Amino acid sequence: MESVTTMSKKDLYKRLYFFSMFDGYLENTGKNARLKVTMLKENADYIDKVATTLEEVPLGYTLREPPTASNHRQTIAIQSKTHPILTTLHQRLYCSGKKAIEPHMLTLLDAEALAIAFMADGNRNVDRRQENEYVAYRLHTNSFTYGDCELFKKAIKEKLFLEFNIEKTGKNGQFNLRLLASSKERFEELMTDFVLPSFLYKLGR
Repeated sequence: MESVTTMSKKDLYKRLYFFSMFDGYLENTGKNARLKVTMLKENADYIDKVATTLEEVPLGYTLREPPTASNHRQTIAIQSKTHPILTTLHQRLYCSGKKAIEPHMLTLLDAEALAIAFMADGNRNVDRRQENEYVAYRLHTNSFTYGDCELFKKAIKEKLFLEFNIEKTGKNGQFNLRLLASSKERFEELMTDFVLPSFLYKLGR
């Protein structure tokens, strides 16, 4: 970790953890792990943020635009070189063989970390069926167990004073986190400083 330049060790681990947890993937190559993240090309600013973080390790990476079918939108992918830091995170994330939320890593949760989760796996839904339109924010945590969602929900409340409910979705026992209306204004205020320009539509802007 001696090579870290401008970012604190805490912030570095925080970013790498949340990039890996939400829309990212840590691949164990046998010796050390590497990080892979793929986004739509119009969200290249998110890939830039991943790249900037990897440069703080410092850790090399490659960028590519995977071939796509004519009826699909172009994506951009980043893949890091292998590194012991990523191996440590891999051990924490996949300790049971499946990606799971690691309670200790949630001590790093802050507004930037939640923004990473929201950009990668969140959405904003507007219900106009009522006289006053209703805005709902969700985090699509459906790849995690109910217990994982409960841990994440509790950490968000304790660290950021935001209230989410766990809601069941689909027929396969999957779960989302839905923001309570009482937390909407605080959530939008916290996210404003960290949501990247290409994702501002998720805040209705």
